[in-house]
Amino acid sequence: MKADSLALRQKIIQTYLNKESSIGQLAARFQVGKSFVQKLIKRYQEHGHIEAKSYRPGLENKLKGQEELIKTLVQ
Repeated sequence: MKADSLALRQKIIQTYLNKESSIGQLAARFQVGKSFVQKLIKRYQEHGHIEAKSYRPGLENKLKGQEELIKTLVQ
């Protein structure tokens, strides 16, 4: 099971809410990093959901639309 699958996230949170294990024990049990568990719990407590963050591409290229000028300058 992938570390970011929703089913795995739900199992981790449910186990945490049942106070069955510490964060370190949860990480070992579900074979994920301790920081993943900490971030997941924090997201659940602060936002009330456990879905992965949506992908946001980096900043838009500052030279976009300047291709012709660049070609001219290089020549």
